[in-house]
Amino acid sequence: INWNKVKADGYDFAFIRVGYGTHSGSAYKHVTDSRFHEYAKGANSAGIPLGTYVYCYARTVEEAVADADFAIGKMQGYTISYPVVIDLEATRLTSLGKSRITDIAVAFCDRVRAAGYIPMVYCNENWYKSYIDTSRLSDVDFWVARYNSKYNTGMKRTIWQCCSKGR
Repeated sequence: INWNKVKADGYDFAFIRVGYGTHSGSAYKHVTDSRFHEYAKGANSAGIPLGTYVYCYARTVEEAVADADFAIGKMQGYTISYPVVIDLEATRLTSLGKSRITDIAVAFCDRVRAAGYIPMVYCNENWYKSYIDTSRLSDVDFWVARYNSKYNTGMKRTIWQCCSKGR
């Protein structure tokens, strides 16, 4: 990515994936996105405000806190002025149920906030309605995806993602 061209094209901000957690036997480990450092450095150098996200595979509150700590550690040395996001959409987590998924989101967001960053939750409209108790996250912004020209205006969202391949 030529971040100077991105800025010149008028983009106001970017979110970059830090990575994700993975279950290896009984251990929960993290994988850093292979381009995270390159992209974070490039966006910072071009003066593009930057947020980050972690794709969540956490099944427990402890793993969610580990996800937040992982992101916080990787972001050291970069200017992060936009939210640090937990990306909740992994199908394998739906069996955990709404209460436990919300516990995971709350734990991640609390840890991010305690570290001095702005927390945010990413999900699609189905996850928003079906798998997250948004009333327990009333102090957290939402980035909600709906690939369409319209979205459900009854859902609290700060960012609407309308596509995955926009220009």
